[in-house]
Amino acid sequence: MSPQLPTNGGQANRISDSTRQVLRETGRASQADVARATGLPRSTVRSSIYRLIHDGLLVKGENGPDIRSPKGGRPPTTWYSLVPDAGYVIGVDIGHHELHVGVADLSQQICTPEGLPEAPQAQGNTDAEPAETLNMVAKSIKTLIRDHELSPEKIVGIGLSIPAPVDPDGRIPQRGLPAWTAEFSDPAEALRRRLPRWADGLPMYAGNDSTLGMLAEIVHGAARSTSDAIYLRISQGIGGGLLVGGQLQRGAHSLAGEIGHVPITDGAGPLCPRCGTSCIEARAATPALLKILEPTHGDIDGTQLLALARSGDAAATAVLRLAGQTIGGGLAGLCDTLDPDLVIIGGQLAESDVLLDALRTTLIEQVFGPIAERLTVTRSDLGTLDQLYGAIALVLERVPRERRLVEALGGPKGRSGSGKRSTGSDQ
Repeated sequence: MSPQLPTNGGQANRISDSTRQVLRETGRASQADVARATGLPRSTVRSSIYRLIHDGLLVKGENGPDIRSPKGGRPPTTWYSLVPDAGYVIGVDIGHHELHVGVADLSQQICTPEGLPEAPQAQGNTDAEPAETLNMVAKSIKTLIRDHELSPEKIVGIGLSIPAPVDPDGRIPQRGLPAWTAEFSDPAEALRRRLPRWADGLPMYAGNDSTLGMLAEIVHGAARSTSDAIYLRISQGIGGGLLVGGQLQRGAHSLAGEIGHVPITDGAGPLCPRCGTSCIEARAATPALLKILEPTHGDIDGTQLLALARSGDAAATAVLRLAGQTIGGGLAGLCDTLDPDLVIIGGQLAESDVLLDALRTTLIEQVFGPIAERLTVTRSDLGTLDQLYGAIALVLERVPRERRLVEALGGPKGRSGSGKRSTGSDQ
């Protein structure tokens, strides 16, 4: 006799989430594995597994020996695993001067070139050209769906990473990206208007790039094994994400983590056009470093800056070292306040060993001793895909479970509701 399906929707969804998380992390697991990892009773896990199979998200594997047991030990074990292609999520990373678009399955793995494209990209002045940027995004999404024969009904949602503050309603504040005003201040809805009718009512969510970088690290990266971490993205701008007590902190106005705008009050340095102070970003982000080098090196970009430093260029090396020292000093007070285990450095300039070493050294020197003794500073291992992974994770964090389990995965056709952003966790 099959286990009875859970009847309490909210509780059942939370249990299913816990079950799926274990399977996502381990690849396959038995009922006993899930019970041990979640602390749930085996009867509850059994019901949860049955529900996920019923909803098309889980598959029962063939019986086989328990690989952890000695020969002749336990009887064969039944394994369960996720059905990753039961649905797809589209992630969009809009940078200051380029964009990436990718597709992931429900295990949140960006599909490889052998399956679907990893991350088509385009370049342009995205800050100043919102219409052209969103047109390119819409074109890339339509190309992915057409060329790889994806059913729009299997698309769970679209997540957008934005290089600016994003408020709880998914809007960019007036000073966030000055050109993204009026119809473009709500980037998700502006994108929806450029997509075919299948996108009507499809959940679309926008988030700040650094916050989504932290979310990506929590789900896929270095922060999976800690409950307290700081993520810092160093590129055209400088921003951060905060993990405190196991919770991603967004703040009252979704502005938590604006580390780049911490002022440096030494009376020197250029003023930031966004915050009006001589902040960390005004001194250590890519544009600031390029401006220092312009009299001697001319018009170069971040990629060329990194290449020059690798080739031994003294001036390029010096500005990257100074940037690392500036950022490390600015981070020290935040580390003293939050006491993290881990600081994760992402973004283009994280590729510089010179910057990373200077940041790490300065931070450890200035942080309160007992915190410094336990603090690890590391480079993100997600590379240039951190914001793309974060945008995908944002969708799976926000989309109501009933919609994802039933409608998006082969249940009743059509989508109920407006697909607008929610400001909290799933209902």
